[in-house]
Amino acid sequence: MTDTARDSCKYGYASGWGHLLAAADRVSSLAIAAADRDLIHEHLQEVFTALDRLVDESLDDDYDTDTYSDGTPVFVAVQPAGQFPAAATFTADVAPVDLAPGAEVIVELPPHLRDDMAGER
Repeated sequence: MTDTARDSCKYGYASGWGHLLAAADRVSSLAIAAADRDLIHEHLQEVFTALDRLVDESLDDDYDTDTYSDGTPVFVAVQPAGQFPAAATFTADVAPVDLAPGAEVIVELPPHLRDDMAGER
C-alpha cells in the first residue's frame, strides 16, 4: 500500500470517527426516549466497529494512526465545551460515545490533500 493510500485511510478513519462522535453527541441532546437514544448509540457503535475493522484489515500490521507518512500528526483534538482545546491521542480504543457531549474533533488533512489545497490558494 502506498503512503498516499495509507494517509487517506488514516484520514477517513479519523474523519469517520469525528462524524460518528458528532452524531452520538447530537442524539444525546435530543428529547427522545432513553431506550431510543441507547439503540441509536448502539448502531453508531456498530458503524464505528465496522470502520475500525476495515482500517485494521486495510493497513499493514505496523501502521500508526497518530501520524501521517510525512510525520505530521493526524491530530484529533478534543475540546470539551467551554474549555481550552486539549490534544487527544486517536486510537482504536476510543469510541464515539466514550467522549463527553460537546467535544469537538479536529482532523488534519493528509499531506497529499494539503498539497492539493495549497495549489488552490
